[in-house]
Amino acid sequence: MTEHIVFYGKGGVGTSTIVSNVSAALVEAGFRILQVGCGPQGDSSTTLNGGFGISTVWDQYRRHGTVSFDTVVQRCFKDIYCIELGIAQTGNTLPGTVQALDLLLQHDLIASLSPDFVLYDLSGGHLGVLPYIFERIDVHRVFAATTADFKSLTTVNLILQQLDHFSENHVPVPFGGLIPNRIASSFEESFVSDFAKQLGVHTLGRIPRSLLVRQCELYGKSIIEASPLSSQSYYYRRLANQITDEARVLTVKQQPNPLFRPGKSAHQAVRAARQAVTEGRRWVVDIDLAKFFDRVNHDILMSRVARKIKDRRVLYLIRSYLQAGLFEGGIVTQRVEGTPQGGPLSPLLSNILLDELDKELEKRNHTFSRYADDCAPRTHRRAQVQSCGAARKMRGGPSKPACRSRLQTTVSCI
Repeated sequence: MTEHIVFYGKGGVGTSTIVSNVSAALVEAGFRILQVGCGPQGDSSTTLNGGFGISTVWDQYRRHGTVSFDTVVQRCFKDIYCIELGIAQTGNTLPGTVQALDLLLQHDLIASLSPDFVLYDLSGGHLGVLPYIFERIDVHRVFAATTADFKSLTTVNLILQQLDHFSENHVPVPFGGLIPNRIASSFEESFVSDFAKQLGVHTLGRIPRSLLVRQCELYGKSIIEASPLSSQSYYYRRLANQITDEARVLTVKQQPNPLFRPGKSAHQAVRAARQAVTEGRRWVVDIDLAKFFDRVNHDILMSRVARKIKDRRVLYLIRSYLQAGLFEGGIVTQRVEGTPQGGPLSPLLSNILLDELDKELEKRNHTFSRYADDCAPRTHRRAQVQSCGAARKMRGGPSKPACRSRLQTTVSCI
């Protein structure tokens, strides 16, 4: 099975050097490697090709009107296959590198090579092509090369934003981790490590700054080829091992998210509501569970929590949180229902309790947006809204005051 791995970094952080040396280390380990350069100059794999550039896909397509294995695939160091996409000079709305990638896929060139790993060298100002690549190729991991400077770390933030945005409507692409490159001191290493910790991601083995890298590049060779016994080559081989281990992990860790539910937010609920409107669902039932957080039944809630959590200590802690007394006006009042508000736990518990509401609405094929206790089902026809039992109660008035306090429903047209 071919595994596709994308490397990205701000221009000048040494992404191409990392990818070329990792390719060389992997081919030495017995893997079949294809390296795809996504830059306009066709210089991603120069250190694997004796310092010479490779004719890009678009150069060949412009000259011959087609592409083939012999014209765009170059055999480099120890039979590493190298392809340079180049930039298309056309009026097409797609980025040039994506158009070149489409040519490769149309001619089935990547699959015909049957590589174990395909490494994509994507750097500089080409961050916007990531979603297009994800749509066309089953990418297994994305790694970000970075130094300790601020702009390079800012680029990592942009990569994670791209991955998060793509995962809203597609299968998430896992982020493999940070690759600290050109690290000159322990301070820079700890600086990048702390940055990764704040993001909730991990770092792979650091690569120290070394003049040997520049010397080997002057000879048009990678560290693995020109100085295979050097300490610098050890760092690239270690990195190659870490990448293969990370890429072949079957369990994908959910990226930490400072929200009430991983991967979900109020902004996504707004976008989902707007999408429903564009689909013609312009009639809305706006449901608000009045005093919801004040009237949550502790026993029912804890029974739902206990379905997933088996540790009695955690269950005891949550119940203690729910039953914590309310201090108001100098008097402590015992809490027998409801959840304390003002922290992230209450919305999380509300999601657990209202999970059955979500499933019931999905069972009835309703399109809806819910965030905590606020829910807004949408439909195409006004008749469906008017036939809603809650809507009839609203027009006729609830028969009991308890209904009014538990469910407040309004009907509006957007």
